[in-house]
Amino acid sequence: MPVVKRNQAERLVEDVANAVPVLPVLSVASFKGGVWKTSFAVSLAERLAWNKVNVLLLTCDAQMDACARLGLKRSPDLQVVSRGHGHVSVLGAAGSRLPEILYRRGLVDTAQFKLAVVDTPPVRHGGNLPGAFMVALVDGTDARANLLTMLQDTPANTTVVLVKVGGGDAGEWAVTAEALEVASGRPLLYLPDPVPASPVVKQAQDEGRSVWELARSGNVLKMLSAVDDVASMFWEHVGNGRWLKMPSSLKVVHLGGWDDGG
Repeated sequence: MPVVKRNQAERLVEDVANAVPVLPVLSVASFKGGVWKTSFAVSLAERLAWNKVNVLLLTCDAQMDACARLGLKRSPDLQVVSRGHGHVSVLGAAGSRLPEILYRRGLVDTAQFKLAVVDTPPVRHGGNLPGAFMVALVDGTDARANLLTMLQDTPANTTVVLVKVGGGDAGEWAVTAEALEVASGRPLLYLPDPVPASPVVKQAQDEGRSVWELARSGNVLKMLSAVDDVASMFWEHVGNGRWLKMPSSLKVVHLGGWDDGG
């Protein structure tokens, strides 16, 4: 029988298949590229930092796109940006560094962080982090098939939230999400409203600007609302206490539900 070789990162995660990370982990995963993973991961990290905590953002992308979208240089070294009363610290975590950081104490001083957000690579084992709160992005038929493949490697102690990106009909998405739950044989949460593409959000991140400074209307509002919903679900999941409403953006005086007066 032929021997199937697995890379070091996969073996390290398998060694702790039922493990709990050294700090709460929100991972963004997909077996398919081009589905806004980095956009979501960066936006989620910023949103959580706005809740007055220090967030560790781990990027597994060799291109270090998460750094650029935060207005930082592309580097695997630890870099920090302020967001409100919190901070986002981005660190390169390609290969075996990711499981080492998340499951083995000592490589990084995780005590200085409250939460970790992981921008995983578009590979099958991107969803196999045990004990994580995983956001799985889906954008079409091929992506749904890829999702089921990825979920075969997703540990039972990982919570999965499906997010439909690229827009679409909410009713059709609900049927698809429920079918995916049956096909995967595991409980799946999902955001009820598909998230439309937003060129304004993409442009802001391409320029290294925070999406939370954008005027919130149309597709920008829909996308950031989805990010806020996922962030608050994660916050409640890990039991961190009070969830603070988002401050109004620099270009909006008041928007109900987004600031402390709403």
